[in-house]
This record gives sequence, C-alpha cells and structure tokens, in this order.
Amino acid sequence: MRSMRDRFRFDGISGSSADVAKMSVLLWRPTSSYTDFAAEPLLKWQNIKSLTHGMNNMTEANLQSQKAAPKGYWIVLASVLDMARFGTYTAVAGPLLASFGGRVLARGNVMMVAEGSAAGRPYLVEFPSYEIAQACFNSAGYQEAIKLRDGIAKFDILITEGFVPEA
Repeated sequence: MRSMRDRFRFDGISGSSADVAKMSVLLWRPTSSYTDFAAEPLLKWQNIKSLTHGMNNMTEANLQSQKAAPKGYWIVLASVLDMARFGTYTAVAGPLLASFGGRVLARGNVMMVAEGSAAGRPYLVEFPSYEIAQACFNSAGYQEAIKLRDGIAKFDILITEGFVPEA
C-alpha cells in the first residue's frame, strides 16, 4: 500500500500511452506528474524574468500604459492528419504557451462555419500582450515544437492585437 501511495505521490496517475496521448489532445496540454505540476510556477517565473530583463527602469507612466495595453491573440486553424501522434506536439506546446501566459479560450470541438470556409479546427489563444504572443511564437521552444507536428498537422496561425475600447 505504501509503495502505491508513493508512486501516486511522485508519478501522479499513470495510464497507457494511448490514454495519455488522447488526454493531451483533449486538454491541449500534457498530463503531468505532481513533480511537474510543482515545477511549473518556477518555469513561469524564469520565463517572465527573462522577458522582463532590462525593464527595471520603467517609469510609472510606462507601467500604467502597459496595464491598459491590448492583449495578443493567436487565431489558429489546425488540420490534424494523425490524431494519435498529435499528442507529442501538444505535450510540448501546451506548457510552452502557458509559460508565456497563453491560455486557450476556444477550441473548435463544436463549431459551424457561418460564412466563407475554414480549413481546420479553430483555436483562440490569448496572451497578456501582442508582443508576448509574438515572443512565444518566435521562441526557440515553440520553433522546436513546430517540428514535432511536421507531417502530423497543418496549422494556419494569425497573431493579432486585441482591441481595447475607449472608456
């Protein structure tokens, strides 16, 4: 019993590799152990620290204008060709997006094309700013993740700035 408890505590719930791949696709992130879960805040802090390096001399006016800055978005149309292998991409891309503050707002499990055409399943990913959305896409980590979906999925990704209406 003790060894079962320790395995759960250190490894988390484990399933077959097919079940793990399915869950990763459904959640748009990998399943993880408790150790990975506990390490996530540290990784986010390190990423934020690297993004803000050299910004310690910002004035209060700059900070206020940044708070009101519009968010950044990825509009993604994904055509998955091999769902079984797509989990390898999502296992890497999901945590990477989260480390840049990205969160998936919409995923086209249920959708209809009301006008025109859509080549793929839509995703909407929100980032704290347009610059961070670009930085995430251009990061070495995401460029490596793109290679993982080669031959498995085709993506069209638009990076756009959100809109903040005048008060």
